[in-house]
This record gives sequence, structure tokens and C-alpha cells, in this order.
Amino acid sequence: MALELRNVPLSEAVHLIAERAGVNVVLDADLSEPVSASLPSVTLDDALSIILAQNHLTLVKEEGDIFLVQRNDGSRPALATFQLRSVHAADVVENLTQLLGPEATVVADTNQNVILVNGTEAHAAMAREYLRGADRLKPQVLLEVRILEASLDDTFQFGITQHFDGSIDGNTWNVLQALATPGNNFSTTFDKPGDVNVTINALRDHVGLELISAPRVMAITNTQAKVEIVEQVPYIQTTSSVDTGASSSSFSQVEFKEAGIKLLVTPTVQEAGILQVDIDQELSEVVGTFLDVPIIDVRKFVTQFLVADRQTIVLGGLMQQGAQDKDRGVPGLERLPGLGRLFRADEDQSKRRELLVFLTPRILDPNQAASMAKELQSEYRQATRIMRSDLGQGRTEAEKE
Repeated sequence: MALELRNVPLSEAVHLIAERAGVNVVLDADLSEPVSASLPSVTLDDALSIILAQNHLTLVKEEGDIFLVQRNDGSRPALATFQLRSVHAADVVENLTQLLGPEATVVADTNQNVILVNGTEAHAAMAREYLRGADRLKPQVLLEVRILEASLDDTFQFGITQHFDGSIDGNTWNVLQALATPGNNFSTTFDKPGDVNVTINALRDHVGLELISAPRVMAITNTQAKVEIVEQVPYIQTTSSVDTGASSSSFSQVEFKEAGIKLLVTPTVQEAGILQVDIDQELSEVVGTFLDVPIIDVRKFVTQFLVADRQTIVLGGLMQQGAQDKDRGVPGLERLPGLGRLFRADEDQSKRRELLVFLTPRILDPNQAASMAKELQSEYRQATRIMRSDLGQGRTEAEKE
């Protein structure tokens, strides 16, 4: 059949086609908007389907042979319930409320971890689409950290530039070049994933290195992890005396200041195994006292990286200058009374201490994270047993003495 419609009210067009097709329809809404259609060769069923689809209508079978024509533009009232599996309902309710706007009501049932949305079908569809992406297991990141202190003197820069013979790998060379360049903080990444221990051992051949700490911290993507190696430095804030006539007593109020290393790391897992790593590093040291109150020198370093999974980041530049006297001379003759000064030279040599932080993030799936957590707990228990054993052995030897 051929069908020509020109500015016909939608309700009349639906009734006309349904009547010719022998279908009993009931309209549940005002369908007065005009429609136009030109269908030169089409069956009645197809004509009805085309008109309904073009005008966002759907045909729902009721009892008997009656069909209900409903709008499916999302404006119908709806109450939707969503059972969450991987995230907490309280963590998504605020975002959903802002997304759906004031016309919808969002309720979080934290006891059952359920989200309820009271609004329209469109609101329910938007909530469903949002939760499809949000209600997922978040990847975890294992942050392997090694914090070392490098000791450098005046001869370091000359030595590294003159004695490099090509035997140093690229990772070690990048760190040495950064250390040899005086100035501000520096940061670099390894050219390729590798064994950090190999690089650290290679660095020991050129600078003095002392391992301060080697923590490992687990963090969920886009959440902050904290590493702190600090000590509480005590000082007397106030002293007061109480005179009772027969005797007097004095009381001191002790306060504390923190000094040490603080490292705040926020890893965010992106596509293709790439991580965005935000780092906030702080070093604080006691550099003196004023009226018996410790003077704390604080240095900070804030940076951001894009690195591949298991690639190592190296941070440096938080340093302290010092000076030391060093005698150079002819062995044996330099200490002769009186004449020894002729065979030796006294020189003041500056000493620089650099804090080096090696950070390697590793992306873990839930199974790997659970296994790694057990491994870390086992290592902690083993270290605790060794420590207790050493302490017990020390007490036994002290008792024997």
C-alpha cells in the first residue's frame, strides 16, 4: 500500500494505520503533534512501526487483543534500583545527584549497598549508564620505594666527567649526570624497566650511598599513599615553678617537632598500562636551636610523571651542604714533627648530601593484589621474628657479661 500523511495529528495517524491493520490500540498520552510521511510502498505493519519509531512511541500488548501506545522518550515516571558490587553506595550518591539534577531523587541504602533513583525513565537510563562505568573493581598499585642518601664531595663532578668509559648503563649514567649538575631539584625516569638494585650497586662505585628506608605501599588508583620516616624532636616549651612556702617545685612542658622524610604519592592508572604519578616530597632537618628550641629546615619537591607500569622514577635535589677539613700529603712524611707541614696540604672540602628516591609503581589486578598483600604480611612477620630474635640474643649476651 501507499501512505501519504500531511500535517495529520499523530493520534489520528496511529489510529488510521492501526484500524487498517486490524489492531486495537489505546493511546496513553496526548499525541496531538502533527506528522507527515510519504510511504509509497509499505505494509501496514511496517507503516505502523515506522510512525511509532519516528515519534518515540512503543507498542505494548495488554490483555486480549488490545495494544497500548506509550511514549518512550524517557519522560515516563520510573523508580529504579541498582545493586552495587564493587563500589560503596555512599561514594557515588553525590555524583549521581549532580548528574541527574533536581528533578530526580537519589537515595543510598548503605546497609544493602543499593542506589535508588526516583525520577523518569531518562533519569534511570542515565544512572544505569553512569554506574556501568563506576561500579567496577579499581586497579591497585604497589609502590616500591627506596630512599637513599648520597654523599658527594668536590671531586665528584670532575671524577664522573673524566672517568666515564662507557661501561655504565644508561639508567646509572642519567642519575650520575643529574647529581653532577648543581642547582635545583631533579627528576628522571629509567630508560627502560630494570633491576633497581643493579643501578644502586653501580652508583655505589661513584658516590657514597646509605639506604635510609625501603618501604612498599599498596594504593588504589587515584588515592593518595603516604610514606613517612620521621622522628619527634623534643624541646622544653615552658617551665613553671610552684612555691608552697616550705618547698618549691618546678614543672616543664615538653613539646615536639617533626623532622624527617614525608612522601605523598597519588598513582592514577590510565590506558595501556600508563600511570600518572603525582609526588609531593618533603625533607625536614634540625639545623640548629634558638633559645633551646629546634630550628627545622624544610625543603619540598612537587612533581608529576607519566610512566609505564614497572618503570622507575628517580627524584633528587633535596640536599644539604656541609664542609670538612681534609689533609692531603706524602704518607709517612706528612706527620713528621715540624717538617711534616712541608709534605702535606690542608684544604677545606665541601660535602653535599643528596636524598635520592627510587619509586617503581606496579599495577596489580585484584588477584595479584591479594597475593601481594599476603606476601607483604609474611615478609613483615619474618622481619619481626628476626628482630625479636636479635633482641633476645642481645639480652642474653648482656646477661652473660
